[in-house]
Amino acid sequence: SILGELMKISNAEIKIIGGINETEEADRIIDRFKRSKNIENMCGKGTPADLFALIDGSDLLITSNSGPMHIAGLLKIPVLAVFSFTEIPAVWGPFNHGLVLTSSFYYPCRDCHYIECPYGSPKCIDDIPSETIVFEAKRLLGL
Repeated sequence: SILGELMKISNAEIKIIGGINETEEADRIIDRFKRSKNIENMCGKGTPADLFALIDGSDLLITSNSGPMHIAGLLKIPVLAVFSFTEIPAVWGPFNHGLVLTSSFYYPCRDCHYIECPYGSPKCIDDIPSETIVFEAKRLLGL
């Protein structure tokens, strides 16, 4: 997993952020790392000001096309944004200190703009190798 690889290479404190409706999924992810005290579920916790402060104190934000991605860009925090084909990264990507990863494969549903993939798990995200995400995260962290 991406988190497992990142935790091996650094003493990173990892915070999973999201809405309250993402709390259970974040808990399932964290359960895989029970022995680590360096990972915390922040989903649905705090105020918008707390989110700004959390991002402002970060060395890197790995995210999808989201509000936190734009907050990190505003705060000049390095961003690794993983995009599906629902939006055009050149239009919606991070505007400062960011790198966008998309699938290199062609899909007939490219630029679909669906909120939820009608095919189940979105292949355009699943086909981005985790090794690529880890490599780029390490590069952005200067490791």
